[in-house]
Amino acid sequence: MTIIREMRGLDQSRYTIDQIFERQKPDESVIKYLSIFHERLATQIELKQKYFEARTNIIGFSYFCNDKKAFLFLTVCQHFLSLRLFTGNKSISGIIKGIWLNKGDNIGCKPFRIIDDATLNKGIHYAIEAYMIAEVYDHSDKILATTHNGNKINTGEMTMDKFKAKTIIQNAVEFTKPRWSQYSESWKNIEIIFILRGYEQLGFELFKMEPVLKDLGILSIDSLGGILLKYPNKRSYTRKFAGSLTSEFYLALQKGSSGIEGNLFAEAVQTFLDKKIGNPGMAFWKLLYQMLQACSYLKQNYSSSFAKYMISKYASFTSNPDISEFDFLNMTVPEWELFLLKTKPWRELMGIGPNVFDFIFGDIIEAHFVKNSYKFDSSNQHFLTVTGIAQLIVPFDRETTVTFLKNLYFAASLREINKGIYTYCSKTEAPKYGYCRRLSKCQYCNVFYICDKIL
Repeated sequence: MTIIREMRGLDQSRYTIDQIFERQKPDESVIKYLSIFHERLATQIELKQKYFEARTNIIGFSYFCNDKKAFLFLTVCQHFLSLRLFTGNKSISGIIKGIWLNKGDNIGCKPFRIIDDATLNKGIHYAIEAYMIAEVYDHSDKILATTHNGNKINTGEMTMDKFKAKTIIQNAVEFTKPRWSQYSESWKNIEIIFILRGYEQLGFELFKMEPVLKDLGILSIDSLGGILLKYPNKRSYTRKFAGSLTSEFYLALQKGSSGIEGNLFAEAVQTFLDKKIGNPGMAFWKLLYQMLQACSYLKQNYSSSFAKYMISKYASFTSNPDISEFDFLNMTVPEWELFLLKTKPWRELMGIGPNVFDFIFGDIIEAHFVKNSYKFDSSNQHFLTVTGIAQLIVPFDRETTVTFLKNLYFAASLREINKGIYTYCSKTEAPKYGYCRRLSKCQYCNVFYICDKIL
């Protein structure tokens, strides 16, 4: 893939170009047209001695004619660039009027696609026209759109503040409570929870692979942990070694080099991919290999038990070798947070970091000490970004986000807030919720009128 690190006038403080490309997976031709489009547009605007600025968002760029007013939203798609242009109370020849920010506002346009040289040239021409319209647009004449419940909302630029942020988040948490209340897990299942939650990362829907592993009888730390013990393996994952079913590692598993468990694991992977059971995500092969490494470590050192591993770590932390399971599950919130800070118990487990570690423990009923756990996952980041709340969180990372949420003083715990946001806008929960993903769905949101809708 072509590497582009910098673009003229582009603010990458929220997302880097690399992060957008990693998420959107554009073709080489799309990357080429993006580079040309941006450079030509910047040149033409600057030749007119006009203000030019672009800012990255989670799926592309937003272009501005002043520090607050956008005239173009560009989405980087896999096979094309999609432009949504501001048209205000005017029209652009060749463009069909449509949504800008809100359904019914009619001050934007239907998406225009750049797929070749001809559409590239048209796209630049349309973008210049949109700039000129936006530059002189009279905000006193903003069109009012109507939500599903009859409330009038303003289509002008929104300014996020802490009061709005708290209202938006509280709505997500309360609205989805009937669903996220069902996420509870029991400590007695912690060994399986470690596998399924520990490696469900970066879009990999491991929970959909669970039935396959279970049917083959290998959904356990003991079974998975034995695979690498029977085969010479590398400490660090490499794509060449274990990055496909035709790689050295998986061919060896299929030939029985790691015994029946290895053969069955390769079968499970092939079944998951061939039948398209779930999304493999962006780091599928690496996560699978790291899962085998972590299970191997637990099998060798802690009798194939994540629970024993955790209790042992806590015993070392307290300098009390007689720590029981009861003692571990009854530590206080401050004790747990100090334990994590001092011992960082994820370090020996390949592929597991503090963010995922919180997710493993987050819904364990017996683990009352984890009420302040917070997984800074892609759904939470997406929600905070598109609502406009992320602009209040600088830098936009896990630690600062946790501090920001605590300072809003919710009645709900941090973990409940985490679950509520995830449920509200995650792709997994989209059939019933799925907000903050499409403008067409936004009109049914209770806080539609105060959200920035950066989509």
